[in-house]
Amino acid sequence: ATAMSLSQFNVHKSTQYSTVIFVVASYGTGGPTDDATSFYNWLKTSLKPDLSHMQYTVFGCGNSDYTDSYNGMAKFVDAKIGAFGATRFFDLSLGDAAGEIDHLDNDYDAWEGRVLDVVAPMATADTTSSTTTTIPATAQRTSCCCPSVWAVFLPCKDYEYTVYLQAVLYAPPTIQVISIVKLSSTALQVDFATDVAYTGTGILALYPQNAKEIVSAVAHRCGYNLDHWVDLVDDKAGGAPASIPLPCTVADALTHYVDLCAVSRTIVSALARYATEAADAARLGQLALLSIVAPIKPRKYTIASSHLASPNVIQCCISVPEKPLAQLDQHHGTMGACMVSLLPAKLSNPGVRFRGLCQAATMYFPKTHQFPVILIAAGSGQDKQYVQDVVEKHIAAILTALDSSNAYIYICGKIDMAQAVQTILKRDRGVAWWDEIIATRRYNQEVFG
Repeated sequence: ATAMSLSQFNVHKSTQYSTVIFVVASYGTGGPTDDATSFYNWLKTSLKPDLSHMQYTVFGCGNSDYTDSYNGMAKFVDAKIGAFGATRFFDLSLGDAAGEIDHLDNDYDAWEGRVLDVVAPMATADTTSSTTTTIPATAQRTSCCCPSVWAVFLPCKDYEYTVYLQAVLYAPPTIQVISIVKLSSTALQVDFATDVAYTGTGILALYPQNAKEIVSAVAHRCGYNLDHWVDLVDDKAGGAPASIPLPCTVADALTHYVDLCAVSRTIVSALARYATEAADAARLGQLALLSIVAPIKPRKYTIASSHLASPNVIQCCISVPEKPLAQLDQHHGTMGACMVSLLPAKLSNPGVRFRGLCQAATMYFPKTHQFPVILIAAGSGQDKQYVQDVVEKHIAAILTALDSSNAYIYICGKIDMAQAVQTILKRDRGVAWWDEIIATRRYNQEVFG
């Protein structure tokens, strides 16, 4: 089997693909991601190529908070490939990132098991015929090994610190926090140590660190020694979480690589059978915590600085609570708690490092200055006004700029506000007009729940 980005999918040699599983994501507006743009344009403009030789299925990654465009790309790909004559061997499946933090992961895991059960017999049958397939006969659903195979906490080993630092902290790359200043929002500066090709409005993805108080509480409750090392005892059996580079200390595993605050129904169900009685506590000792909790995920922030002014230092604004750890049973955000602990009054080590990376901006600015730019976002002031009401008041001027001057429009704020603005913009122009605005990337938004 071959896994590839849609940017590598050779649309001119589509006959070489006999069985294809498409996994596609959608931007908030329902359009393609950057690496799928060429494939999307081919599907949209192609004069019905013959794909009758192909068997396919589609899994979509979307967010149901965007009700009008939920999994738009997945639905588009599924419909177009089918219209071109391909045979759907498994129904379209839609993963939803809304709701609980591991909702999409659970959707994918459930889909993966079902689709592999369908694919395995197909692959086995193909090995007895003269035709070839891109899916090997060994494709089958494999069960994870018992967590106790790898989750063995070893006595502290004399690992070379520099090797440990490279193995644990530099995958993904680390960045150094320069300053954290408490303003109306928290102003954060980080240093990548090398010249990073970032742009204003780009995305800085930071992996938070679980608070020391929470890490200590979890370790104490489970009977773990934070200075011990965890390693894979039987590497042939597999089963070690891909997000944790082994070997590493228990402290680093619980601090950097798993999300101790993302308690989902899956985790609660897994832990429900364990009580505080002595007999049950013995069973709890066999529970491999690292295989149950979700891997820690990066939090993404819009970059507020310019690469021209500071090529190495990236600045962001992050809102954090005042006292997030007053009570361990109250959750105010993992990154917020982490940032509060690093404010100047408490910052004892200015060289603190975070795992993180810089990602391309989702907002596209005009390449020349001849096109007008319309910025829409919530503001402040004495009079309370809704953004959509202000847009409604100026809709004639906005539409004129879009139609006559090819203006670009940018929206930042809550999802409900952005959807209300979209409704006003599309109301008098129709679907075709709106599709053209989206296709030319003249509508850009960065929204949150």
